[in-house]
Amino acid sequence: MLLDGISIQGSYHGENQDSFRCAMLERGFVAALSDGLGSRRDSKTGSEAACASTVEIASELGGGLAEIEPKKFVRLVHTRWLEKLSGRDISQCYATILFFVFYEGRAFAARLGDGFIGFWLDDSLYVLFDTKEDRYANETDCLTEELAIESVSVFEKDVAEVHGGVMCSDGIEFEEMTCDELMRFTGAFVEGYQGMRQKDVTAHIADWLRDWPGSDDKTLAFFLAGEEPDDEETI
Repeated sequence: MLLDGISIQGSYHGENQDSFRCAMLERGFVAALSDGLGSRRDSKTGSEAACASTVEIASELGGGLAEIEPKKFVRLVHTRWLEKLSGRDISQCYATILFFVFYEGRAFAARLGDGFIGFWLDDSLYVLFDTKEDRYANETDCLTEELAIESVSVFEKDVAEVHGGVMCSDGIEFEEMTCDELMRFTGAFVEGYQGMRQKDVTAHIADWLRDWPGSDDKTLAFFLAGEEPDDEETI
């Protein structure tokens, strides 16, 4: 499995407030992406802690990944996130969280906040994204002092094959942020990069992502069936 990503700072902030982290596990892999809320002064720390917490929990659970409920996993991530931010003003560290975990034929994913995850499993495409229905467009669900578990979107499925997937922060917007549009992008992304080396995939993404319109930070993480990463991180 190829695991990597690219994050490009926008002109809207003084620092890139997005984070991502991907890692191979003993019998699977995990990928996480987080966007720190721009209105919070320590949001970069919050997004880094969210990604690190996700990877750590996945590693520590090991065989428990075969049966844990996705929302219970999110609760564990939130607890670890708070531990990592101990001593800081949590209200200044708010961040979204997107993640995908695969372990021994089981896949599960979750989304809290903006951005989207698209993935191709067996013969079907799936996507998790925020439709902003019944809410103002500038309202964002995120990790805070208290976890709003009812706002977490989750997915789980037993699968025979993971073809690949992509997760993006909300700086990567499409003309129509619909399920059909995001599934088309996911399918084209996975098909387009099949058979390429990881470093070539990352370099190619960086080329077109730098030209993506908009002033916000832009982060994309991916997982693709293929040869092992050049510099894989195994936990």
